[in-house]
Amino acid sequence: LAICGRNADVGSVEDFAALQKYAQCPPINRNKPILLLEGYRAYGLTGNNLIEFLHAIQEARDMDIQLGIMYRSWATKVLLKMWMAIDSDDWQAQFERTFCVKIFKHKRELEGWNVFDQDPKELLYYRSKISLEDYVASQEYNIRAMLR
Repeated sequence: LAICGRNADVGSVEDFAALQKYAQCPPINRNKPILLLEGYRAYGLTGNNLIEFLHAIQEARDMDIQLGIMYRSWATKVLLKMWMAIDSDDWQAQFERTFCVKIFKHKRELEGWNVFDQDPKELLYYRSKISLEDYVASQEYNIRAMLR
């Protein structure tokens, strides 16, 4: 990859392919179950909350389900406050595209969805069954996205 005529180190072809894989979001709709992050209380401090969010994304991928977040929840609180410093009117759309999630502002928007929730403590201790290589690639994408 060359930027302004200079070679840019983007890692190996495999690294680049893995990053592109996780940037592709299937459409979110009512036809698939959705794991919903809601409530104001997370488990532990900010570091744990970030891990809980990353594990929620991973669990949704592993189980081939969707991930939803209530707008006024522990997840949006920690991410918007510390990591997603987006100075844009369409921050919500950017957030949804980046992490393949759906943000719900009101409970009534969930009518007709197959919703289940999980305690943040359970998310903290979630262990993926995918290979370590795939897990690292998945988490690398999410951490890079948070730090953009």
